Amino acid sequence: MFTDKDLIRISRKAYSEFSKKYNINYKLKFISVEEFSRLANKSEVIKDKLRKGFPPPIGALVSSSYKSGVIYINLELINILTEDEKFVRAIFIHEFFHIYYRQSIHNKDLDQLKFSEKRVNTKIKKEFPNLSKYFGL
Repeated sequence: MFTDKDLIRISRKAYSEFSKKYNINYKLKFISVEEFSRLANKSEVIKDKLRKGFPPPIGALVSSSYKSGVIYINLELINILTEDEKFVRAIFIHEFFHIYYRQSIHNKDLDQLKFSEKRVNTKIKKEFPNLSKYFGL
């Protein structure tokens, strides 16, 4: 079982790796399950997956602007999702890429958001191949 301190440590380790090549700023914010659910239900990508009958294994959500973002996380949900520290690191890397690429998303159009997901997954597969298995890549 992870603690808040574990997730902070893992996010810093992931950021240390990520920031060797990419420059972003992020804040980690722990939120309640209810708040996490509320934020997740605002996501067009998540709503699309749910409409198709595929509940996504969501570990974190990001809200970002130009190369800066807030990663929202719920400790309880992470502990339900996984006990694997590498998986949690993969989640953070995934969200860091969303922060990095956010400047090229100009609206919340579903097609652009799907493109963003695809681009992030492609980058993870190329630059973090040891973590790509966590996303079925």
